Order: sequence, then structure tokens, then C-alpha cells
Amino acid sequence: MATLLVVDDNASIRKLLAAVLGRAGHRVTEAGDGAEALERVRDDHPELVIADVLMPTMDGYELVRQIRDDPRIASIPVVFFTAVYHEQEARRLAESCGVRHVITKPAKPEAILSVVEAALGSPAQPSATIKAEEFTREHRRLLTDKLSQKAEELEIANLRLEALVEASRNLAAERDPEQLLQLVSAAGREIIGARLCIAGTRAPGTWSFHRVHTSGFDQPGGASLHEIPTNCGVLARLLGGESPIRLKDLAVDPIAQSLPAARSAERAFLGAAIRSSGVVSGVLCFVEKLGSEEFTDDDGRIAAALAAQTAVVWENIRRDEDLRRSAEQLRRLAADLRRTREEERARLAREVQERVGQQLAGLRSELKELRRDLEIGGAAREAVRRSAAMMDLVDRTVEAAQQISGALRPEMLDLGCLAAIEWHAREFQTRYGLRCTVKAEGEIGLDAERSVQVFRIMQEILTNVALHSGANAVRISVVEEEDTYVIETHDDGIGILPQEIADSKTMGLLAMHETARTIGGEIHITGELGRGTTVTLRVPRVAPDRAAGSRQ
Repeated sequence: MATLLVVDDNASIRKLLAAVLGRAGHRVTEAGDGAEALERVRDDHPELVIADVLMPTMDGYELVRQIRDDPRIASIPVVFFTAVYHEQEARRLAESCGVRHVITKPAKPEAILSVVEAALGSPAQPSATIKAEEFTREHRRLLTDKLSQKAEELEIANLRLEALVEASRNLAAERDPEQLLQLVSAAGREIIGARLCIAGTRAPGTWSFHRVHTSGFDQPGGASLHEIPTNCGVLARLLGGESPIRLKDLAVDPIAQSLPAARSAERAFLGAAIRSSGVVSGVLCFVEKLGSEEFTDDDGRIAAALAAQTAVVWENIRRDEDLRRSAEQLRRLAADLRRTREEERARLAREVQERVGQQLAGLRSELKELRRDLEIGGAAREAVRRSAAMMDLVDRTVEAAQQISGALRPEMLDLGCLAAIEWHAREFQTRYGLRCTVKAEGEIGLDAERSVQVFRIMQEILTNVALHSGANAVRISVVEEEDTYVIETHDDGIGILPQEIADSKTMGLLAMHETARTIGGEIHITGELGRGTTVTLRVPRVAPDRAAGSRQ
């Protein structure tokens, strides 16, 4: 087998030729332009040179002239491999340089090998007699035609680039998800030159489209596209992360059934995945390339760029929505906390006024009567009775004060979080008549501050059970898993519904979640209709800030 030198300023073309020739058993070396190739020919003396015609630094014609002018390498045959459209002029100049064979791009592997074998079997042809002026004129015409073609391609590329920059600017300023899809579908269809465009996003964790917008359809929007099966066909490939995808014909792909009637026998397809934060959240699809049978590599790169820009804007919109939603929830939570605090203060004021105040007023009255009796020398028996009544009032006053104090902060918290939960379970059972049991594998070893917050969460959970569950019994279990305490509360009531769990307006649930987050914990709520509700509170044994400090 022969040693061949492939010369082309396009690395992809060089790799393609090297692969085709290498499989045929030839040894292949490469050069990026005519000047580099001339050095390799002088050093390595290959048996055949395959060269592009138009290259920077030194083109193929000048390379052949330099080879023919050097007696040491003049006999090496050369094949031109060119994409020049004016093939007749190219062949005339090739013959004048002593080049017998020209391969026109694109070429099939068997055609390339056939020409290579023919060139290897024939000696180099000496340069034909041609006037220098005529050669220069023909050469210049060929170069001018090629430059005109390149200038036209460059002008088109610049126009597309300007349109892409303008589209990116408009997309970046958009904050409405529906308008975003409308913009990218219209802009993409115009820039790429497609008859139809579909831009769709899916809800997290689903295979169905959440939002869809189309461009080029007879009817605006994409109502029927919501029902497209996305777990098979080209859409499944895109949503699975394969991007971009170019097909010459959609054929019987499921998406084709939801498209307008085709205008040609084959329907070219181009698709790119809209990927944000490593997750494919949507697709950008183009159907039927205008003026061509299929989409190009450049079209694929533009589609990928538009999809990437859309993904960035989509992620920003999603984060903005999350921030607005969180801000609104925090505002409602703050308002509810202020309202609850004021209501609690009013309740405590009434408690003090109605219970402690009345009892103290009674005590004062009894003391006044006792003083009057003593002053007038009344019977000792009556004085004893009134003294006993006063002691009873004092006892009840102390008890009322203890209850009020317990409502503000149970003294049982001083004995630990578990002791406080067990105490509250007994109080809950006495007050509401619901059986409430606590089973713990060990103590809850939290610091005082987080113990109070866990106790408040448990208070809220049991209050919700009493007011909303319709339960007869409640079971509380406490276990320790690695470095986390898991406190599970299960009731046998009607069961909470998924929409009730997701309802951000349920302030009690929101307050529990926010309280859990402040201590590094989390709450998970599940319910089954007719079989009760389970609330699982997970709290790290060590406070997050302390854990971070210990790692440092």
C-alpha cells in the first residue's frame, strides 16, 4: 500500500479522507495548506498528493507548480480534491499543471478510492504548454468565482448572525414564559428558514408538554400538540438529552401526526433540547427546510444556540417566579404571625383579667370582710371559715398563673424536648378526648432553642389533628436515624388531600415548614383518604451552623 499526503485547510475534510484511505490500507499524512504540504513532500516523498485547490498561504495550483519545478519530487502524482462549482475551468487548469485527476466534493468513498488507484498507477503528467498569461487569467477567474461565492456565503452568515443577536437580545429581556416561546419560535423559524417551528416546555418530572407555541401553522398556538406522545420517537430522544437532531425525513414519527399537511414527499426535521440546570425542560423543533431538502450543520448550530439562550431565560423566569412566590408566602406568614401574636396577647390579657383578676378581686373582698369581723370582735369560727376560703382562692390563683405560664412556655421543656412532647400529649388527650400515645427509642438530644421549636411544631400538628382530622387516636413515634431525629405523627382520621398539602395559603402548614427550615429540618406530609394523615419531622441532631463550624 502507498504513502499518501492529504492537503486541505479544513480539518474535517482531512480526517474524512484519512479514514477512507486508511481503511483501504494506505498510510496517510496531513498538511493544512500548500506551504506545509510542499515541505512534507520534499521531506517524505509520498507516492501521491491529494490537495484542495483553494487554500490560504499557498493554493493547490501553486503547490503543483512548485513540485514540478523541483526535479527531486517532480514525478509525484497529484490529485485535486475540490468543491469548486466551475469544474470545467478547474480541470483545464489542472491539466495545465500536470494534474490528471480531479475529485469534486462531495464524493463517495468508492469514488475516492477509484481515483486514487488510477492516479497511483499512472506517472505524473508533465505540465502542458500554456502561456503564463492564459494560466494566470484562468486561475484568477477561478479564484474570483470562489471569492464571490464565499462573499455571498459570508453576507448570508452575517445577516443570520445579526438576526441571531437581535433575537437573543429580545429573548433576554422577556419575563413572560408564553411570550418567550412565541419569540423563540418566530425568530428561529425566520433565521433558520423553516416552514414550521414548535417550541414547548414540560412540567418537571413529566413527559407531557406544559406550554407549547408554534409558528407557521394554519392555526396559532398548539392545542393538539399537548397530546403528542413524548416518550417515544424524536421528541423522546430530545427530552432524553440528545441534541441537536437532524433528520432528512420525519416519516411516521408520532410528531408528524400533529403537523399540518406536508408540502413535499420528505419532511426534514431539526430539533434542539432546551436544557437548564442540567435538566431538559423543553424542545425547539423545526420542520421542512425552505428551498432545500434538509437542514444544514449551520442550522443545527443556530438551533442549539437559540435553545441554549431560551434555557437561560427560562431558568431566570423560573427563579423569578420562585422568588416572587417565596416573597408572597413570607409576607403572608409575617402578617399571620403578627395577627396570631396579637390574638395571643389578647387571649392572655383576657385570661389574666377574667381568671386571675376575678380571683384576686374575690380574695380582696374576703380579706376586707375578715378585717371588719376582726375589728368588731366577731366569732372565731367565722374567721376560720373565711380564712379557708381565702386559702382556696389563693390556691386557684396560683394554679391559674401556672397554666398561663405553661401556655407561654411549658416548664417541662426544662426536662428536655421528649418530656415536653409527652406532657403535651397527655394534656391534648385530656382536653380533646383523643387517645394520644408517644413511643420513643431514646431521648431527643437537641439544644434548648431547637427543642422549643420542635415542641411548637408538635403543638401545631396536634392542633391540626384536633380541628381538622376527625381522628379518634394519634400515635407519635421518635427514632434516631444516623445523625437525624425522626418524629412521626400519625392519626386515623379522614386523611389530608394532595391539594391541601400543596396549598400555600394554609398558614399552619406553611408556619410548620418555615419553622422546620430555621432549625435545619424538614417536614413531609402524606395522607390517604379514609386512612389518616402522617406528618414526618426530620431534625439533624447537630445544628447546621455548629456542624459547619466543627468541619472547619
